[in-house]
Amino acid sequence: GAFSQRELEAALGTPGGGAYENFLRYWNRRDGTALARMLYTDQKTYLVELLMKQDQMSMATSIESRVPLLDHHLLALSWRLPERLKIRGAEQKYALKRAAEGLLPERIIYRKKMGFPTPLRAWLRAPEAGGYLERLLEREAFIAEYLDQGYIRTLAEEHRCGRIDATDRLWRLLNLELWGRIFFRGEFEEFEAQTEGPGQAA
Repeated sequence: GAFSQRELEAALGTPGGGAYENFLRYWNRRDGTALARMLYTDQKTYLVELLMKQDQMSMATSIESRVPLLDHHLLALSWRLPERLKIRGAEQKYALKRAAEGLLPERIIYRKKMGFPTPLRAWLRAPEAGGYLERLLEREAFIAEYLDQGYIRTLAEEHRCGRIDATDRLWRLLNLELWGRIFFRGEFEEFEAQTEGPGQAA
């Protein structure tokens, strides 16, 4: 999803499938309003990815994690709620916030949404990241068999000098490369021995 259709074709060196085909499959399966279709599609795609990551991260740190707002009774109720109780103007989760009044301080209920961002842009522009990005361009790179390295080199160079912000694209390519080297080639020991990554050095 970080790559446009044109970029995907440039990276693959051939016409590729649409980045949103999986999303559209669920979107087209559901009738109703745009909001109902978006919520259904998110549940079948994005939420599945989030739950997988939540499960893996919690297990990796021996945490018994729960997702109480995904209780099947509560989820069924949410589907029966009229849309005016889900989003009212620019305010999302309207009914949930009103239900929480008196249980939680208003500063908690109505505070601005907070994510868990990491400074990927700064990491990938730091000098320490150079060695990692160079891995994408090696002749024996895992992705070299599948992707056009000329495209990747241009992407990395334009990002480094600040002409474009390719953070999302480079981060995904880097993760794909490391994943391939570790799980397809068995190079785990090489990466385990490295104590500093781009983020740690920054």
